[in-house]
Amino acid sequence: TEIRDLPDSGSPVPAAGAPERDVLVIGLDGADWDLIDPLLERGAMPNLARLIDDGVRARLRTVMPILSPVVWTSAATGKRPDKHGIYDFLARAEDGSTVPVTRTLWRARPVWDVLGDAGVDVAVTAWWATWPASPVRGVMATDRIAYQLFGEVVADDPDAAIGKTWPPALFDELRTDLASPADVDDEALSRYIDFKALGEPSAEERERLEQLRTILASSRTYESIATRFLERRRSGFHAVYHEATDTVAHLFMPFHARPVDGSDPVLAQAYGGAVEAAYRDADGLIGRLLARIDDGWNVVVLSDHGFKHGDNRPATDSRTDRAAAADWHDRFGILVLHGPDIRRGTVVRDASILDVAPTLLALYGLPIPDDLDGRVLDEALDPEYASARPRVAVATYELPDREDTVVVASDRDAAVLERLRSLGYIGGAGESGGPGEDGDGFTQDGARALNHRGVALLARGDREGALAAFEEALATGGGVASLVNITRLKLATLDLAGARDSLERLERAAPDFAQLAALRGWLADLEGDPVGARRELMRAIEIDPADSRSLTRLGHLEEVAGRIDEAERLYREAVRTDPENAEAFNYLGNVLRATGRMDAAEEAYRAAVEADPRSPGGINNLGLMLLRAGRVEE
Repeated sequence: TEIRDLPDSGSPVPAAGAPERDVLVIGLDGADWDLIDPLLERGAMPNLARLIDDGVRARLRTVMPILSPVVWTSAATGKRPDKHGIYDFLARAEDGSTVPVTRTLWRARPVWDVLGDAGVDVAVTAWWATWPASPVRGVMATDRIAYQLFGEVVADDPDAAIGKTWPPALFDELRTDLASPADVDDEALSRYIDFKALGEPSAEERERLEQLRTILASSRTYESIATRFLERRRSGFHAVYHEATDTVAHLFMPFHARPVDGSDPVLAQAYGGAVEAAYRDADGLIGRLLARIDDGWNVVVLSDHGFKHGDNRPATDSRTDRAAAADWHDRFGILVLHGPDIRRGTVVRDASILDVAPTLLALYGLPIPDDLDGRVLDEALDPEYASARPRVAVATYELPDREDTVVVASDRDAAVLERLRSLGYIGGAGESGGPGEDGDGFTQDGARALNHRGVALLARGDREGALAAFEEALATGGGVASLVNITRLKLATLDLAGARDSLERLERAAPDFAQLAALRGWLADLEGDPVGARRELMRAIEIDPADSRSLTRLGHLEEVAGRIDEAERLYREAVRTDPENAEAFNYLGNVLRATGRMDAAEEAYRAAVEADPRSPGGINNLGLMLLRAGRVEE
């Protein structure tokens, strides 16, 4: 396999003279505060609790689309997908094959490259889409090392090391760190599984257990490598990625706490503790890493997104190719900062995954480039440290002579693709909202990436660009997913004729598509047909009782019709099924205010702002209530 390395130096603005600072970044994929907080209250995550008590915590808004390679690249670069170039799990290689996304597609430099330019030694372990390894000032173990667990025989195959590490010779040293599923015995699984309750597993459940062995083996591999790096490089910048909080949730979240309706009671008993076990083990990882650093380090713990775990869990399988696994991802992750340069006992109210990279640069006293989409979380930094280093801006750290991106193929790609398919990330329903179109069950990677590019552009307010991407995706095989995205966009922009046209095309292409009733109800509401809208929205809720958006729309119909009690009931049901539905909280506040329950209305508006710190309705209505109450400064 030919590996084409990008330039490893030549930043247009040399960032020499960074203060001597040591930073450890721990990424916990899919970690969610709603799952963590009960464990903190029970003392089950003491290491994370210590970081929070003496540091800063925040909910971390993710970027769209909520897919791991997309979001972790945004965390590393401080840029949205339309700038950094990663939109999906898949890409098209030069030979026409479908391959997992690779580092060669990155169009933006990660923070560790900028730190390296400034003279900081770096160590990066398992970060998404870092294969093939690029030259760094230090060491890198890419996300493909543990993919040896998926069919590669590394001991007997010298080519298996290609691109796995920087420097390349490092791979031989790391061979002793590689764990395999066979190394994970039933005693290790018993931390997650109640084998007595499970009894003799079926073939399907044996496959689930083998997937768990693979996840735990991968976690062992990367922890061993990260520990080795920390022991041998006791300063600088270390970034460690941990996947099990996400992948274990994909295997077992339907059985967590109160199992979803229709769950097998035997499996619910056997698997009910698996997700909490993954979080307890993640806390153990944090503790073991912290034991290898001293008090002079700044520590950052973050996740790329949250995970739906309550009444908002989709009515689909969270793991197999019958579902879109990304549907289970929630839009708020976690952020914890701790260390000598961090405030103590502070909560940051509005933080984004895009803010991670600029905040890391600020911790090193480096100029903040203008082309980042995030901001420095100044409210999280120690004021004395920040004031001693006046903020300097710079245009960019990107390379002016950057080569064209090249998708690198590997004969190991098939094993990686199979893993992604087994978790539901590719296959069955497309992440953008509909079943796949091509023969092997998932949309063509070109159309997938275009759909996801449209989602990313829409999230930053570029509706014209998003529509163009969706229409191009439709023309290149995007099928149902593209039609869903086009219909939703046209509804959101009040292009009712266009919405009806794309909805009719969607009905012809997929007459059994589960979200048709919800889309019909939305259109009927906008067209001024409350009877038709009510009929379709009620049908949508019957199909999916957790359809919070349809509950909200139906509630608004009832409110406009003067049926206030029913509207309130529907709004409360909407926020019960989705506690992050800011629109429903805002409408609930309106109903409560109109019926004279001012304290409850203020609480609902505050909940809207808590659910979405940028909710214009919630912020405005809360402000109006406070103004009328004479609380002018608030």
